[in-house]
Amino acid sequence: MNVFLGFDPGGKGSFGWAVCIDKDDGLDIVATGLADHAKGALEQSLNAKPKGGSIAGAGIDAPMFWVNSECRESDNIVRKAIKHLGAKSPGGTVQHFNSLRGACVIQGLLILKLLRRLYPNLPITEAHPKALLWLMGIARKDYEPQMVTSRDLSKVNIRGTRFRSEDERDAVLGAFTAQMMVRKKPNWDDLLKYEKDPILAGNPPIGYWMPNLRQSMLLKNRKPKTENRKPFSKC
Repeated sequence: MNVFLGFDPGGKGSFGWAVCIDKDDGLDIVATGLADHAKGALEQSLNAKPKGGSIAGAGIDAPMFWVNSECRESDNIVRKAIKHLGAKSPGGTVQHFNSLRGACVIQGLLILKLLRRLYPNLPITEAHPKALLWLMGIARKDYEPQMVTSRDLSKVNIRGTRFRSEDERDAVLGAFTAQMMVRKKPNWDDLLKYEKDPILAGNPPIGYWMPNLRQSMLLKNRKPKTENRKPFSKC
């Protein structure tokens, strides 16, 4: 039984986590919750893991890599895509990584480090739940991401426990992104490969998987970069 974890880092009482089971026809939500910090989120999620389940991947709604230039190419691609789909504020939905709240960035790094201690080779992807909702056609001009409920997610075969907050919903979407990464779902793409010499937040495997971009006009003239990816040095 493959289990996927999702995390939506935040401050006290707003660190969302989700535990989901891989199914042939979709993703079943086992449990979701809110924690005060990365350690609590990981402990609670592992306690909710079904017996006999094996952690197959994780999705984290926080930056998993940086670049030395002004902006990440992957973010530019996603902003243009969701703008085309009707997002009113693409730059607010997909913020520059230097504009993100400290709790998101620091707690995201912490959950990555904690996961790596337990699962050194676990596939981990950066997730961007609100942009994902646009790219899957769930969010629209007249139905913005903050309006999306568990009933809406059933359209993409995400089923099970109803989450109580947006933080938990975004954690579920992180687990869903991890499932697509591991399955290498058609029409999903790892946007990390379009970055020039990215600096990873931790040891690989790390990616940034998003849907519906491989065949997009936005990628028509872009070629994947082949430079080595460097993890942060240990303190």
